[in-house]
Amino acid sequence: CAECRTLVPSSGRVIGKVREGQMQTKEEGRERGEKGQTETGEDEDEGRTSPQARSGRSPASSSYRCLRSLAGLVCASAGALAIALLALMVELTVPHVGSVLVVIVVRAIVASLLSLICFYGGRLLELMRSGSEGKRDTGKGSEDEAETGGGIFGPKKYRKLLWIRGTLSGFAMNGFFFMLTQLPMGDSSAIFFTSPLLTAAFARLWLGETWHWLNWVSGVTSVIGVLIIARPNFLKAVLDPIGLPPSPTDESDHLIVPRWVAVLVGVMGALSSAIGLTILRKIRNVSFASNVFALSVMSGLMALGLLLGLDFFRPSVRDLAKVPPLAGWGGCVL
Repeated sequence: CAECRTLVPSSGRVIGKVREGQMQTKEEGRERGEKGQTETGEDEDEGRTSPQARSGRSPASSSYRCLRSLAGLVCASAGALAIALLALMVELTVPHVGSVLVVIVVRAIVASLLSLICFYGGRLLELMRSGSEGKRDTGKGSEDEAETGGGIFGPKKYRKLLWIRGTLSGFAMNGFFFMLTQLPMGDSSAIFFTSPLLTAAFARLWLGETWHWLNWVSGVTSVIGVLIIARPNFLKAVLDPIGLPPSPTDESDHLIVPRWVAVLVGVMGALSSAIGLTILRKIRNVSFASNVFALSVMSGLMALGLLLGLDFFRPSVRDLAKVPPLAGWGGCVL
């Protein structure tokens, strides 16, 4: 036999086996052909699928991303409103307390306590939830370690960046508070709110984030809007001809440094804030409570060091006893 290369006797038994093998070979070939047609049909179906299906993006995931971006914008707007109210409370509280450093120390203590409550309260709720549902291995141990590992001081992987960010942002916050007592509120706001544009530039250079030219236009436009609303004194020559007189210095402000020193502190604070926000983007997996705790601790330590080291910043015990409970200490807590 030419196919199986065996000698075929006259009995015909082997001949039957050879024919059976030929039939099986034909059936296998037919099955392979049908399988190839099926695969070709599947490829054509894949070619007809939508771009979202080919890219692995479902309409549900796109809706989630849109909602997440919207939530981020709402939180950013709420944060900007909170900073504006914070500046207003500093302006109202410092005349009653007598020293902006006291306000900073009290604020740091309150913020540190709140961050501790949020951090360990959240971990306690997670333990109670895991205990009620039973221990299950979800495969998220590494993510939990990145967010809450190392306690309130942050995970070891990001601890150095976390406390560098706390130092820079603490200096920025203290500089903003100090600038509010030495410059008109419009000047202080105009200088401090240049930090978002600086943050975008640092994020582009350091993190490689994309930044469309429309973002630059909107950033510059927002800075111009802040300048028009704040009406800083250094733009008097530009604002006077169009009927926008600059903001006056508050009579209650106790000026202790020249104007250029206050402006320099504000510019350095805006730069520190931009670098701190860029680092925050780098360590975004760290718990927000750890970030607030690091900022509050470093801000309070810097203010406390100035209070203890410089006499003209330090109020006496008699002065602190005269601080009104609601307008003074209550404003510090808020």
